[in-house]
Amino acid sequence: GGPHAMLWLALALAALAAGAAGAGPKAARRPPTCAAGGGGASCAAGNPGVLDERRVFGLLRQLLAGAGTFSRRLLQLKALDRSNPAAGLGVFARRKLKGGEVLIEVPLSHALWRETADPGALGVELPPGALLAEAERLVLCLAVLRRRAERGEADASPFAPYAKTLLAGPAPNSTVFWGVDELAWLRGTDAGELSSHFLSRVAHVHSIVPLAAELEELKVAFAQFNVRHFRMWLGGSAFYPGRVEAVMVPGADLFRPKEGGIKPQFDTARRTIRLVAAAPARAGDELFADFGPRDLSDLLVGRGELGPSSASVFLPVPLDTDSNGPAKGRLLEHFRWPAEVRLVGDEVRELRALRLAAMPREEFSAWSVGALAAGAPLAVSRAFRTEVQAHAYLLSECSRRVASLEARRLPEPRSLGGAAGERLQVARAYAQALISAYSRCRTRARDRLRKLRAWAARQPAWAHTYVEEALLRAEDQQPPVKDPRQPRLLPIEPPPHVDPGNLDQRLDYATTVSLVNSRAQDFVPYFIEVLREPASSVEGFRDVTQRLQKARRLASAIVQLKGPACGAVDLSAFDWVNGLRGEEDVFATLKYLLPEMEDLVKEFAELEQTGDAPTWR
Repeated sequence: GGPHAMLWLALALAALAAGAAGAGPKAARRPPTCAAGGGGASCAAGNPGVLDERRVFGLLRQLLAGAGTFSRRLLQLKALDRSNPAAGLGVFARRKLKGGEVLIEVPLSHALWRETADPGALGVELPPGALLAEAERLVLCLAVLRRRAERGEADASPFAPYAKTLLAGPAPNSTVFWGVDELAWLRGTDAGELSSHFLSRVAHVHSIVPLAAELEELKVAFAQFNVRHFRMWLGGSAFYPGRVEAVMVPGADLFRPKEGGIKPQFDTARRTIRLVAAAPARAGDELFADFGPRDLSDLLVGRGELGPSSASVFLPVPLDTDSNGPAKGRLLEHFRWPAEVRLVGDEVRELRALRLAAMPREEFSAWSVGALAAGAPLAVSRAFRTEVQAHAYLLSECSRRVASLEARRLPEPRSLGGAAGERLQVARAYAQALISAYSRCRTRARDRLRKLRAWAARQPAWAHTYVEEALLRAEDQQPPVKDPRQPRLLPIEPPPHVDPGNLDQRLDYATTVSLVNSRAQDFVPYFIEVLREPASSVEGFRDVTQRLQKARRLASAIVQLKGPACGAVDLSAFDWVNGLRGEEDVFATLKYLLPEMEDLVKEFAELEQTGDAPTWR
């Protein structure tokens, strides 16, 4: 509660409002190529190039302490560009490799994941009730480890050697380092949504433990985590046997990412993570690891570049078209299907996920879903409505996105120079790549619907009418210029009635904004009314501090209910609160809504732990 804590909070809020590096004294102290936007596709993290191959191998052996494998007989590390240390290191085959050879083996206890990422062990004390997702805990631990390694501080953590190896690689030039005006170039796109979401999460971590690491250090740690972690099954848990974990594997994350590269494997008997050569390789060949699928938006947000011309574009599938949406979402999770289709050239992949999401209630049956899951071909007559609705969605959604992108006006490249000019060129190339991908998808969907219409002409009259109406609705739709997927968010700057000298008020406001903007956007309209009212006549809400405290508790309860601890409860039944206006209605509702939500948290958390959670939610 002293002046130093106030200063840290003010800096955190100011940095989030600025939205990027390059503003203020912190940017000057952090890696300059990241903060200033230089360094091309990547930026220096710590002192890249200082750690040579021998030093990196030595640190990995120190970390593994004989419990794992990272063999210099098989692998070698080489600078990708000796004239540019920021380019980082690559992993190459030292000799001819055979398929099936174990390249790396790391025990689970030596990997950074849910069970080993402990902020308390690093001296970071989380406040009571702190809500940090597992990925946020990993980023926090990574930032603290990197901070100590950069400063040469004594560190008894078993992951201290690993932190030093991270300094040998570059921190990607993620869009979390872009300025507010630069992020505006991505508004209305998936990259813009991801950037806003990640900035909110980083700021949320910093607001909880502002003295553990600077905001810029958390951004660097997040950028490195974002492109270097794997998502894989590590044995699950008691309540989630099929749980997929985020994990950073020392040594394995030195490989450059490439879809189709070497995939990590979990050895259940040895409790180790392995990287095994999937195919023979010649001496001197660079080896790549598969960190999971990445589309154009992921590449731009994560690395500040668009990657190869063959990179795909993800398009989310609609899960809100009918009352079966929650059930379809659970089926996607059960089958481990992605909740999006992939646009690759003229091809649309993962159509089975779209067919499941678009399946109307007339055809939503165990037989149809089972056929999709088995990969069995469905005759058009058996899934006619599903096929029509799936391609009608592609046509209307791609048309809307093309219209939204074409309506945007970006500055001319010659109007800006330096790092801002490079980022503008990337933003323009990204927009053109999206327009091209969506246009090809639109053409393919229109052709498919016309073929369905021709087939329906030989069927009963209702079939022809059904596809004709779907085609007309999709083609005649007038897409809004403003993309409705861009959510309305709570303002970062507190309103005038929040006392800037009251630390409790500012912390409660900042925490509420972070929680709602990142994980409870469905309730933004209601929280706007709660936070902007300067006074209230409702008993228990007349004091500003009490109002902000209760708003934070409500946001916390909503986030817990929507999270895995409570089984992802569907809160759509409470959407009516978004229509409330006026301080009396808003706070009278909050008076009764808060205890009800907190009781629901306890109830669903207990049910989830016992495995008795209802399936209807």
